[in-house]
Amino acid sequence: MGDAFTVRPLVMADAPARLHEQVVEVIQAAHRRSDGTLPERFLSPALFDQVYDGVYSVIRDRARFLVALADGAVIGVGGYRPAWCSGHGWELAYGAVLPAWQGIGVGMALLRARLDAIAQAGSTGDFIIARSGRPSTFIRLGFRQVSVSDPLLLVGTVGMSMPAAQPVEVRASA
Repeated sequence: MGDAFTVRPLVMADAPARLHEQVVEVIQAAHRRSDGTLPERFLSPALFDQVYDGVYSVIRDRARFLVALADGAVIGVGGYRPAWCSGHGWELAYGAVLPAWQGIGVGMALLRARLDAIAQAGSTGDFIIARSGRPSTFIRLGFRQVSVSDPLLLVGTVGMSMPAAQPVEVRASA
């Protein structure tokens, strides 16, 4: 495995390469429990429909996806969409990196790219919500916890001041 990767939108032109199927596989690999099972929201049919509809439909509220690619294969994915509860908000969704690529900056690159895409599509002051098993990553970027009863739920705003991207030591993993 090399250590170079690129981040770009998942688009309709990716259909022949069937990258949307690889996206589903990456999300499932990153969220598989130690006993081999998946939470219901990550089961193939429903997840495939979310990815496929988000890429190939023109419905406004569908998720948009960014992919991290290494040697043409999907190694990470991150989605975002307009918030269902307000015309002035966004949701981050479906963030995942293949286990072999975790810890080298792929997830952070995808997160920053999603925040940049939201900043271009949204308006300054729009809220951005996320639910993450790693809230400290979002807090470092200016998000704050919404509630002590759900410390994994976070909120930020379009145009919030984020620390500059830090150089990442990219290392190959086996």
